[in-house]
Amino acid sequence: MEAILALFQFGVFKMFNIPNPPTGSFDNPAGLMSSLCLSLPFALYLIYRGVHRKLCIVTILIIVCAIFISESRTGVLACLLCLSIWFLSYNKFPKTKIIFISIIVCAALTVIFYNINHDSADGRMLIWRACMPLLVSTPVCGYGVGAFERLYMHAQADYLLAFDPNSKYAMLAGQSMVPFNEYINFYLSFGLIGLLLFVGFIVLLIIAYRRNRSKIKFYALMSLGMLSFISCFSYPLVYSYSYIILIISVVFIFKGSFQFFYKKQLRISVAIFCILVGGYAVNGLVERINSELDWGEAYRKGDIVAYGKLKQRLGNVPYFLYNYAFELCRIGDHDLSLSIAQECSKIFSHYDLELLMGDLYLKKGDFINAEKHYKIAAHMCPCKFVPLQSLHEVYLASGNDEKAMSIARIIVDKPMKVPTQSVKLIRYKMKKYLNDTGD
Repeated sequence: MEAILALFQFGVFKMFNIPNPPTGSFDNPAGLMSSLCLSLPFALYLIYRGVHRKLCIVTILIIVCAIFISESRTGVLACLLCLSIWFLSYNKFPKTKIIFISIIVCAALTVIFYNINHDSADGRMLIWRACMPLLVSTPVCGYGVGAFERLYMHAQADYLLAFDPNSKYAMLAGQSMVPFNEYINFYLSFGLIGLLLFVGFIVLLIIAYRRNRSKIKFYALMSLGMLSFISCFSYPLVYSYSYIILIISVVFIFKGSFQFFYKKQLRISVAIFCILVGGYAVNGLVERINSELDWGEAYRKGDIVAYGKLKQRLGNVPYFLYNYAFELCRIGDHDLSLSIAQECSKIFSHYDLELLMGDLYLKKGDFINAEKHYKIAAHMCPCKFVPLQSLHEVYLASGNDEKAMSIARIIVDKPMKVPTQSVKLIRYKMKKYLNDTGD
């Protein structure tokens, strides 16, 4: 259904000249791509079984087409790799040849796809390089869940200080909420202990597969391989569908491999545990959905009292805290807004949050802290003009004309990554300021 919906969206977008790639029912092509790639091995398994062969072939063609039109290079690469492995194994090629050919295909396509849009690839390389100091200093047990969101943008700001503000990396840098690599995200969250447990789980999977091999296990393992590959360049674990396929694949691989799984008492205990965990998860999900709906209602009405009540339920959600602080700033409650923003900054590292905190300090007349946060925002995303304009306002308000003129010159000489009207207006104001001051 996702593939059919994606093809329908593609047709509609082309009809109305909409440049966006199809996303299916997801918010992003990455979700569509990962769901289709993880499902593809099971569709290929149905061909092996010979069940409705023609229908299976048509389904696979639809899935492959949907992956290609998603414009995800990772998805296309994973799809071609999956089809290559399937074709070679289906035609009974030796395992060594399958591995060798798969590596050659993967390497060749990686080079090709890199050159198709190297700026996007370089942007991911920037994220991975900026993460290195965090990875090196990660505690044994990790920084905890949400570590990347909490720490990365400050790490990016520190990393980019070594580069010229107009360098390639500085121009590519933007707000990043995911590392485009699930292994980096996992290690930052759970550290060496988590990594060792993950490796142990992989070893257990391999043992389970080798103990009792079957075709369904092979295709389940192929699906996990797709998940592992996509996790190197994207963020499939953001989407719940990936976890569903992960659980199904693991169950298939473990089935019939370990005798103690067949003990009645163990099966009953596992079933009870799953029911309890599932019930707790569903209850939490329902509460979160209701809270999100109430949040949306409060936002539409501008009901700041409702925001205050919702803080008890959503106080650990950084996006809610940022939105709450922004709404408080909008109505002029700067003290409470700053308090909420500072609370948010403990669990959230974000360019917009630094700008908001800079604005709040500027309104309170605290020029030192305003300058500090605007500079952090400028270092986080060096290609942005708004932090520099805000610094100019700080220097004007504090009477530091020399720094105000220096920032104005930087803005005028700074190249535009995207020549938007807002950026052009900022540059026009700075040119006018310099002309008026006789510079």
